[in-house]
Amino acid sequence: MTRIYSAVPFAAILAAISAPVFAGPTISPQGPGDGGAPVSGAHASLALECQINGRSETFVITGGTLADRPGIVTRLDLDIYAILTDRGRILLTGDSAQITDGPDAGKWDCVSASLAPPPTADPGTTDAGDPGALAASQEELITAIGERDAARLAVVEAENRAVAALAENEVLLTELAASLHMEETAQAALARTGEDLAERDAELSEALRRIRAGELERAELEAALAAAEEANAALSAELTAMMQAGGDMPDQAADQGAPVMFDADAALAMLAAADIGDIARAALTAAVEQARENPDLAAEVMTRLENALGQ
Repeated sequence: MTRIYSAVPFAAILAAISAPVFAGPTISPQGPGDGGAPVSGAHASLALECQINGRSETFVITGGTLADRPGIVTRLDLDIYAILTDRGRILLTGDSAQITDGPDAGKWDCVSASLAPPPTADPGTTDAGDPGALAASQEELITAIGERDAARLAVVEAENRAVAALAENEVLLTELAASLHMEETAQAALARTGEDLAERDAELSEALRRIRAGELERAELEAALAAAEEANAALSAELTAMMQAGGDMPDQAADQGAPVMFDADAALAMLAAADIGDIARAALTAAVEQARENPDLAAEVMTRLENALGQ
């Protein structure tokens, strides 16, 4: 519905509503329409159906009283009424309703409606001509409007507090997200540290295993060396015995003209078990074989064997 701007000065309306005119219009000997006394008769009542913010609303004024709702009615002119209600100030004309306060503020189109029957309530309680009743009603209405405004202010303050609380919650959520991120970073660093430690433990375990393996190998080598030394000692002892036996025989052989006795097979067995180099072993083996064929070489070969075996 299209809003129509009022041609009636707003200041005049406010003055009419807030002035002591609530005690009733001034009686004048002048006639209707000449700015004097209010019109009586058929024009003393008004029924309008108005379209306000998309809804239909009816205003019925009979005998200076607003039907079906509380309010203070002041007649300004022919079919022009000023109404003070808990919803604000309303100016009614024959074809419009102008609201000055609240969400319905503006001028709205109206059409005439059938006049509702007069209210059945006690007229003494709503008599617009009674100054005391009008003043009491106006005071109650002003008090109600003040309470409404205070309630609206309280709602605004509560909304402001809610907005502040939401902003504080946003800050707390941001701080919480930062804290969680830091915790995740620390946990990731701790996990990487744990992985590094596990890898180092594995490397240490492998090193210890190799050390133990090396120790076992060294023990085996030492055992083999000890066995070889024992074998060499046995062979040396045997060779010494052989040389001692052969040492006595040359003197006797010189006296008797007999050759020196030489056991080539025993000498070869000692060479096979001796801890000497391959080249020395091959040379001594060849010398033993020559001594087998030529007993005159036996003494020389035995000396070479003694030197090679460390005796």
